Amino acid sequence: MTLTNYAPAIDPRDLGDREELVAPDKTDLNVAVRDDTIADPEGAAARQDAVDNPEFPEWALRDYKPSSLDYWGKEWTDGQMHLIPTEATVEAVVTAYREGMEADNLAGMVDFGTSDPDHKVMDDAYQSMISGCSKPKVFGLVSGIGNACESALAERAYRRYLFESQASKADLSGDLPEYLEKYQEAMMNSSREAGTWYLLHTMAWEKAGWKNQPNYTSDATVKRVRNQIVFKLIRSAAYIDENHRTVKGSRLTGKETLAFTIKC
Repeated sequence: MTLTNYAPAIDPRDLGDREELVAPDKTDLNVAVRDDTIADPEGAAARQDAVDNPEFPEWALRDYKPSSLDYWGKEWTDGQMHLIPTEATVEAVVTAYREGMEADNLAGMVDFGTSDPDHKVMDDAYQSMISGCSKPKVFGLVSGIGNACESALAERAYRRYLFESQASKADLSGDLPEYLEKYQEAMMNSSREAGTWYLLHTMAWEKAGWKNQPNYTSDATVKRVRNQIVFKLIRSAAYIDENHRTVKGSRLTGKETLAFTIKC
């Protein structure tokens, strides 16, 4: 006779009162999917911001953030949240400016400016004016060219930042994606414009008989360019806010929805 070991029977009454284990009706993605904050800190932060602020597109929250105050710390007139550039974005564009003024990048910009067909026309015109005007007017001319140059250099830095940030996320194993070609074209056009004004400014400075050469990496110049960059980013934030923001209104009743649809 073979003996078999049987597990002892379990009396349900011994288990006491226990809730039935059931699967949740809906998966909570915030719990089920955890972002990689180490490998992609900026992306993780942007995705979390998109969850917290669904009226703004996720891609916009990489460079901008919703705020109840404007960039300068003042309350918005309408009392709502609006996008402003993050300090990290501002500093990234300033870094792009500094890198753009390094020898190799500067030489490329100058080559672009030299090939600009408008350069010679403007060069001749400014040389004629500087030669024929009084010193006070010459000061105004050269200062004006310098302001235009700094504005163009800020635009170049902004376009360089946009291209590089997009390129870092793109698949570059094959041909350049069409959307990235547009960013590249905008960057090259801004470099040509900046190169033209850079050449004009250095020419005007020398023609006016001023000492030394313009210093585009001095603290004072970088501060002015930074202000230009901030204003560009503020305008970009306002454009996104106006054109890509989803306004979430209160829920309408069926009757109200029908009336609204008819009016539309």
